[in-house]
Amino acid sequence: MPLDAPVTTTAPRLRERLHRPVVCFARAGDGNNAGLLRGSGRSIPGLHLRDCLDLVAKREPGLILRFGGHAQAAGLTLRERDFERFAGALERAAEYLALPPAAMARTRALCRSRLRELFDEQQEATFARFVDDWFSVETQGAMHALVERLRAKSAP
Repeated sequence: MPLDAPVTTTAPRLRERLHRPVVCFARAGDGNNAGLLRGSGRSIPGLHLRDCLDLVAKREPGLILRFGGHAQAAGLTLRERDFERFAGALERAAEYLALPPAAMARTRALCRSRLRELFDEQQEATFARFVDDWFSVETQGAMHALVERLRAKSAP
């Protein structure tokens, strides 16, 4: 069952207004869907939303019934009675995974300044595109996933 338009249009608007990741929910309906919430989420640079939901699902098995998406948008289904628990778990996962914007900006600026020291103008432009790609939301999400796997392997 597709999400209602108000949920899918509200999430991006709230994200733009609040400058924070947002997940909006609506009741799924009657019958087999009674008691379920369907959510639509939008994220900001520095937080891979699908990976964040994946972390919630791993830390709280059974809390999220279904989810999918990518770095900037995701959809999910959960039980209405689990909403408060989900909200807390999502907040903790986002705090764990989020890369502070100031840290991203400083690291990117440092990389770009080093390029100027090492390369001529044409080479700098080529590598600058690489640096910009490296700091894209998709790449950050992949880096977060790698860090999560490494942390899981090193945990006792």
